[in-house]
Amino acid sequence: MDPGHLTELIESEEYYWWHLAKRELVTEILMNVFPAPGLTIEGGTGSARNLLKFSQRGDEVIGFDLIDVKNRRSQGQKVKWVTYWNSFSLPAAIANKGRNNFLNRADTSPLSFARVSRFTNACLKSCAQIERKLIHLTGVPFGLSRVGVLVK
Repeated sequence: MDPGHLTELIESEEYYWWHLAKRELVTEILMNVFPAPGLTIEGGTGSARNLLKFSQRGDEVIGFDLIDVKNRRSQGQKVKWVTYWNSFSLPAAIANKGRNNFLNRADTSPLSFARVSRFTNACLKSCAQIERKLIHLTGVPFGLSRVGVLVK
């Protein structure tokens, strides 16, 4: 990985609402489903900020770069719980993708996260916190991401 990309990724995962909200959601799920200490395996580790958070709660952590749920099922792991996440920004993501397609623009940034102001970042993080509460009550029928728990 390019060191400049890694630096940008680390900075993004430290402040950007999506990374912060996702880390809070996953940490809350882990606390509810698997109290520490335990073994936490994460696929799609990025700059490993989630792994650092999980190790702070007392878990032994392992990370790898990609996860294929079908492949995990074939290895004897079962999906204990899964739902969508990040539904509130789906309309904006669809509109942005449509605009870029219409204008024939390609995403040139190695990070696919739009730059936003601190105020917007805080608002989006608040939306994600509200959605995190709803996930535990009802689940979410659609979204930009999926979150779940695999067990052996």
